[in-house]
Amino acid sequence: EDVTNIDSVGLVTARQGIEIGASPGVGASISVDGNAIFSGITTATTLRAPTGIVTALRTNKVSVGDSPEVIAVGVGSDLQLYHDGDNTTLLNSTGVMTLKNTGAGKLQLMTQGSQDVEIKTNNELSIKCNDDGAVELYHDASKKLETSSSGVTVTGTVAATSYTGSGANLTGISAGILAMNLRLDGN
Repeated sequence: EDVTNIDSVGLVTARQGIEIGASPGVGASISVDGNAIFSGITTATTLRAPTGIVTALRTNKVSVGDSPEVIAVGVGSDLQLYHDGDNTTLLNSTGVMTLKNTGAGKLQLMTQGSQDVEIKTNNELSIKCNDDGAVELYHDASKKLETSSSGVTVTGTVAATSYTGSGANLTGISAGILAMNLRLDGN
């Protein structure tokens, strides 16, 4: 027997192929295999996944458990945010990833406690900011510039188009200026 409309207060038992609600994509439907499809705005206070991970949706936060790929955005999960209990990773697998501040304030990378900040390209160190210490710049994983409390140390050649200052305290270079006066009066 094909039953298309049931109005019940209480328990309904069905054997197979049951959909409750409208057609998929129109309103909401729940199939016998456990798939729920909702269209439009859906409001929930708690969602439980089959693995027992509790996701709490509130007006001020989303809470999810520890596991890889906890939050994924995009059809191919191109943007992922996950936490394994010890470390947190924001992973972008396509295109350019931009952190943009459009307000009047500044964009900060900040650590609390004695942690360094490192910027790497293809897992090669480019910039390292040591906690309460030096800032280091690298070229092809080789340190080229390092700040210290007394100044800057450069490894390699320094090329400049201009220099200001007397240079009186420069060391390790040949000092001397060749001065030449040239008379252009015909004699």
